[in-house]
Amino acid sequence: THMARMYSMDDAMDLDELDAWLQRTEDALGAGSVTYTCELKIDGLGVALTYQNGTFVRAATRGDGTTGEDVSLNVRTIKDVPMHLSEPALVHMGADRERTIEVRGEVYMPKGSFVRLNDEADAEGRDPFANPRNATAGTLKQLDPRQVATRPLAFLAHGLGAYEGPELRDAKDFWNMLRHCGIPCNEPVYYTDSLESTRQAVRDIDRLRHTLPYGTDGAVIKISSTATREALGATARAPRWAAAYKF
Repeated sequence: THMARMYSMDDAMDLDELDAWLQRTEDALGAGSVTYTCELKIDGLGVALTYQNGTFVRAATRGDGTTGEDVSLNVRTIKDVPMHLSEPALVHMGADRERTIEVRGEVYMPKGSFVRLNDEADAEGRDPFANPRNATAGTLKQLDPRQVATRPLAFLAHGLGAYEGPELRDAKDFWNMLRHCGIPCNEPVYYTDSLESTRQAVRDIDRLRHTLPYGTDGAVIKISSTATREALGATARAPRWAAAYKF
């Protein structure tokens, strides 16, 4: 059971829908300028990693958002996932008592690994995977962690669930905390404060994604301020402070 619900995300299928979401959001806030982040939407499998007092204790898939599948043993084989957070992070958070951090992110299979996996399947007469996301899901749910270790997976973080630590005022505080912890971050992050700058960030991500060693299928736009996110809250299925623009 997740310590905090793992929501889905509302989609914007074109720039007009993205514009409409941005306008609804700013109308709801009734405020002036709003700062957003634009991030790569990684085409992987969403997981939550739980650390207690700096030590990895559990990994779970998103599942239905409330309960996921325990994949801790398999995630332990992913080299990108630290089993212990860095010492500076523990000092920063106050390691004198137990702290919990639940990091959300995507487990994915790099494009090169996917090609090699399907080449091996073809040579052995097995059916190939249709895409890297299916290969990732199939690998992460293997019963034998030794088999998982032979199929290189990677992880990039993009959000938080349960969190006990110093106040994180905005996205920049969040990303700085992850870097202190030694957790790989979903980068680059674009900061925008207008409709046109957000549109430009989406266009930049669309160009960048073709050069990356992993699959992406969109851009995620989020409000940066933690207080504003809390004020907007969520619907039954998705946060009101974030949307996914799908390429």
